[in-house]
Amino acid sequence: MNTYVVLKNINGSETAFEKLLSFTFRKDAYQPYTSFGAKISADFYEPENISEVMFFIDNRLIHHGLADNITVTTSDGSNIISVSSRSFTSMLIQNQIEYGLKTNISINSLMDSFYTLPYVTHEDNSETSYIYVKNNSNMWDGISNLSYKICGTYPYIRGTNCVRMTPVENPSEFSYLDSQLISKGVSMAGRKLMSHFHM
Repeated sequence: MNTYVVLKNINGSETAFEKLLSFTFRKDAYQPYTSFGAKISADFYEPENISEVMFFIDNRLIHHGLADNITVTTSDGSNIISVSSRSFTSMLIQNQIEYGLKTNISINSLMDSFYTLPYVTHEDNSETSYIYVKNNSNMWDGISNLSYKICGTYPYIRGTNCVRMTPVENPSEFSYLDSQLISKGVSMAGRKLMSHFHM
């Protein structure tokens, strides 16, 4: 498995790093973005003006996002770059739509008419419905409401920064034997528990 990280500067220049000491990639079904973090061994590197982080596995782009935090530390003559990033779809929860009733709206018009977010794509679906946008609610709230009205499901992020409402035809399946796993376990996460929903 060939892994590498590309850091892109605001002027468009890119620097690739192949000496990854560790990395984490997280994709939650109910979160509108992916998260990536890595520790990289490298020659001295100035982290100023870094705007984008790209993560590749076997030359396939797995994560493309904003540079949330980049730190360079030096210890015993070695330089370690620490990177954390959220995908560009995280801007869906940082941008708001003007509140009010939106009629005859589809995911195409919702994604293409209000804001143009860099590198964010969506499924081609012109089926329309209506949504009511509350004051101070974000674009992801609008997409979620529309998805429930049209499909009866929650929207999700597929691939790199692609917003979808409908299931993908012939989704990939992966089966692993216990002997192929490094470790396995059980956990309980209560951070996202809700007590009430009001529609």
